[in-house]
Amino acid sequence: MFKEIIIYNWYDNIISAFCKSDGGEIYYCNLVAMGDDQAEKIYACIELKYFVRADIILNIIENNTYLENEEVLHEALNRVRPNNESFLIKTDNLQTSNLKIVKYKNDFNWNHNFFSIDYPTGLEISAKLDDWGRYF
Repeated sequence: MFKEIIIYNWYDNIISAFCKSDGGEIYYCNLVAMGDDQAEKIYACIELKYFVRADIILNIIENNTYLENEEVLHEALNRVRPNNESFLIKTDNLQTSNLKIVKYKNDFNWNHNFFSIDYPTGLEISAKLDDWGRYF
């Protein structure tokens, strides 16, 4: 599914990454759930075009200026258009081809700073988000 993974945040596992598809689309993928043994992980993925400030995010990716623009990037990642498409994938490792789409979601409200919550607090919060965290 993804031909290139640009890891944005790492802590024993990939927490968040920008993932380029074979078709050239760029997705932001963020860890939302893990099995007890940490072998299975669920990531929420949303295409860059659904972010209000996609141009800024793309510029940061292309120039590899994550550290210099961390605050700007966090703000941009938490401004998702109301009309959007996102999906959950289940995998043992985001960098493999062993990805399984488990749920699609339209127009989900991501604008509550979810993408800038510290790990592992984000996992605890995502477990309370209706059917987005109930796969384990």
